[in-house]
Amino acid sequence: MLEQHLVPYFGRMQLDTIEPVDVDAYIAKKRRAGLSAATVNRQLNVLRRVCKLAVRAGKMRVNPVASVEALEEPDRRLRWRRLQPEEIGAVARGFDELILEADRDERPWVEQARVVFLVVYGLSLRRGEVLGLRWRSVRLADPERRPSLSVEAATVRGRDGAPKSTTSRRTLVLDEFLAGELFDHRGPSRYQGEGERVFCHPLNASNSARPIFSQYDGFRAILSTENGLQVRSRRGWNMSERVSELDNLPARLVLDGELVAFNDEGAPHWPLLCESFMGTARSP
Repeated sequence: MLEQHLVPYFGRMQLDTIEPVDVDAYIAKKRRAGLSAATVNRQLNVLRRVCKLAVRAGKMRVNPVASVEALEEPDRRLRWRRLQPEEIGAVARGFDELILEADRDERPWVEQARVVFLVVYGLSLRRGEVLGLRWRSVRLADPERRPSLSVEAATVRGRDGAPKSTTSRRTLVLDEFLAGELFDHRGPSRYQGEGERVFCHPLNASNSARPIFSQYDGFRAILSTENGLQVRSRRGWNMSERVSELDNLPARLVLDGELVAFNDEGAPHWPLLCESFMGTARSP
């Protein structure tokens, strides 16, 4: 910044001769060159610091940048806004269309995703709170109390535990719409008791105690060694570099299967597989 911008412009001037008008001229030149307000402001911060040190060392009488106003920058902070009721309805209708288009195996997942969206958005639940939600915490048919949902646990990396903070333990009243959605969700689900997860594997009853993110044990992939090791997902994602340890396979081999990562108990573990593909854990 000094050598590319500040020194070429101010380097020919004596420090004690630099005036605020010179700084204004510098700003105008940089803006004409297409630099953003934020970039120019950062350069002014450096110049302000240099001049401040010069004043302290007796090389300048006053800091010329001190009286120059910084440029106004657009607010680039991410701004969240709540969806309007009609927008929530549009998303729900989008799910309905996906449900109609889904095949027999995909349909239960899309149906459950629709309910997850409505519950997460309607109640502002965290991811772990949704995964840890069990039917014993959901009251839908108590004639003496309004329908409610209690946040009592959270599931992180496949382990159940306490919510994020003590204030996260709370009971939320369900409106008629959400209560109806959860009631309809429980009907076709593999519900076997109050200890079951609200959102879990919708197809396999033996997996009903597992959280929803364990819906897959691994990545479906096709492996070929005809032209070197090639491992690709069904959608064409090249995963060869992540499974480079499989380089001793026979030539002209083609396998259609599933890549999995095993936990310390010897069971396929979806979160561990995700971590390995992001380079933060052992390879599958």
